[in-house]
Amino acid sequence: MRPDAISGMPEWLGDAFKLERNSIPRYGNIYADVYMRHNKYMGKAIIRGNERVETQVTPNMPKLRYCIDPNTLKLMPELAEFTGRVYIDVKRDGFNLLFYPVHGRDGGYVVLPKTRLRVYPSGKIIRALRRMPEDLRRKVEELVGRGYVPVFEAWGSELDEMGIRSGITDKRATEDIEDLPHGVHFEMTHLLRRSGGLREWDNYEPVSPEVRDEVAREHGIDLVPRYAVIEVEKGKIKRVVESSGLHGVKLPEERDLREFLLKLMSEFDRVNEKCIVTEGSVLHFGENMCKLKAWKVMKEDIGRRTGIPPIRKISSEYEKMALETSPFDMAKDLDEAYSKLMEYIEEDFQLSKKGKRFVRRVLVDKLATDIIRDTYGGEDVGEFMKEMANSGVSRSVIGCMAMKIRRCYGRPDFDECIARVKCY
Repeated sequence: MRPDAISGMPEWLGDAFKLERNSIPRYGNIYADVYMRHNKYMGKAIIRGNERVETQVTPNMPKLRYCIDPNTLKLMPELAEFTGRVYIDVKRDGFNLLFYPVHGRDGGYVVLPKTRLRVYPSGKIIRALRRMPEDLRRKVEELVGRGYVPVFEAWGSELDEMGIRSGITDKRATEDIEDLPHGVHFEMTHLLRRSGGLREWDNYEPVSPEVRDEVAREHGIDLVPRYAVIEVEKGKIKRVVESSGLHGVKLPEERDLREFLLKLMSEFDRVNEKCIVTEGSVLHFGENMCKLKAWKVMKEDIGRRTGIPPIRKISSEYEKMALETSPFDMAKDLDEAYSKLMEYIEEDFQLSKKGKRFVRRVLVDKLATDIIRDTYGGEDVGEFMKEMANSGVSRSVIGCMAMKIRRCYGRPDFDECIARVKCY
């Protein structure tokens, strides 16, 4: 259903909105219509006004386009025509989130984290956010108070230990190379600022990388590290402004921008030969951004395949969902969780009918395993299953949970056992 009462909404948006209910700090329950299509407005949401909060449109952070089209190997048009400085930042391998204000009818606001498709995340992201230093939280709130929306990447070796798996890079090796402690790191990747009214659709805009860098310095906020800064003029490199040599990356000597970037992708492959320490880079130019991945990483991401997807692919996409929504909540609306998982997988995998059934069975298995780990305390299996049913958990998930618990009950390696017992 398409929301009303918002100015400047393009007609072509259609009705691709999903209703989301949340309980947020200070203002309690809210409802939001979240835009779900994969374009520049993906994840933008309209928070419905009530007696506590104003009707308002949130900022968003859509998926980045490739700097070089994977099929044609042509430069992104905006990059090919750009003249000015291009900032080549490290592309971290974690999860991103922005911080924005939700305005109340009391004249105040609360600063919330937002993931790509959730107005206020639940699940594993909340656990990871507890690792954000209090000093950084204060700085973020100061930025939001000035009308900015900072966007961060959270990454690090401890995310794996928290069950938050992302990508294929070796986080511990990356930390060691950069002399960082093993842990969770929050680095600002880009910055938006308010440019319109609460009820205007296009009410936030990106700032230039120069402004981002200046604001980060003023507030003492760590930016994602940088490989280089270059000056370009419509597809030609005029000069290299700076080069950090981070991760041992050597800049190509080519002066044609497309050739330079193609060689840089190969250079990322070279530094990843022993272990994968970088996905690649994100290019910032003007108010635009695009991603440039190592060849091997890109091929892993976009290789269009058919039939039955590998477990690794399903697991990777499931973990993204579990960042935003708890397994317990997903299990209460299994069809919705399955639909969302299919949408992620079918971006780069053409599923057969057998493949679709397999994805659903794997989803049930993973939900059952995670819910048992999160909630089961050794009580009577029948009583526990009855409690799950009364809570609205899907019967498919309950059946899988019952099988796992009965087979592993009383074993010293219970957690490992329930993961080994499969429902697919």
